[in-house]
Amino acid sequence: MLAVEGLTAAYGSITVLRDASLFIEPGQIVTLIGANGAGKTTLMRSIAGLHKPTAGRVRFNGEDITGLRAHKVIRKGLCLIPEGRQLFSNLSVMDNLLLGSLGNTKKQKKTAVEARVEELMTVFPRLKERAHQLAGTLSGGEQQMLAIARGLMANPRYVMLDEPSLGLAPIIVEEVFSLIQKLNKTGVSIFLVEQNAFAALRISHRGYVLENGRVVREGIAADLLNDEEIRYHYLGGKAV
Repeated sequence: MLAVEGLTAAYGSITVLRDASLFIEPGQIVTLIGANGAGKTTLMRSIAGLHKPTAGRVRFNGEDITGLRAHKVIRKGLCLIPEGRQLFSNLSVMDNLLLGSLGNTKKQKKTAVEARVEELMTVFPRLKERAHQLAGTLSGGEQQMLAIARGLMANPRYVMLDEPSLGLAPIIVEEVFSLIQKLNKTGVSIFLVEQNAFAALRISHRGYVLENGRVVREGIAADLLNDEEIRYHYLGGKAV
């Protein structure tokens, strides 16, 4: 289980995360929603070892990983796929995938890496078609698929996705959310930050609402979808 306990984080004198607590059980999809600037990305970066919190703890499978460096967090089986994809645009699809394998727990044999690449190519057939194409020349949807596949090269048990639908056409957004569900069915636990809160909560087991750095609501995703206040503030008044 991934558990965040009373996490506080700041940038200089500005505190952006205040005593935040949440948990993700194995096999769940959990969505965190909130307005821009609420602290969602900072929370994910703090969990992933990319930002050092000033207070609180992050526990992963019973182990305290608070402040652990990012490459060690990945080796524990916890991976962050960041907002904006952050691919190596001047490298090929294949090279981006191979770089993802460097985060695995143990140094892998070439055959094991090749097998993992082939496995992911079956999940992402378009990446197989474009294996030798530069990542920067892919469409937005293809780049997001590559970002997810690169993260999965490390065989993580938990994946954190920060705004995976950002900048994508509606039809591609549906494809990305369908992919997230498929990954979850293989046993991968998902922690999702997404401004398309309606679509995210529809595929989630549970959800949290972050407001001004604090967790102000939590519950079963279906209950949040049917909550009048949540619908008004975060779902555009959509009927469920």
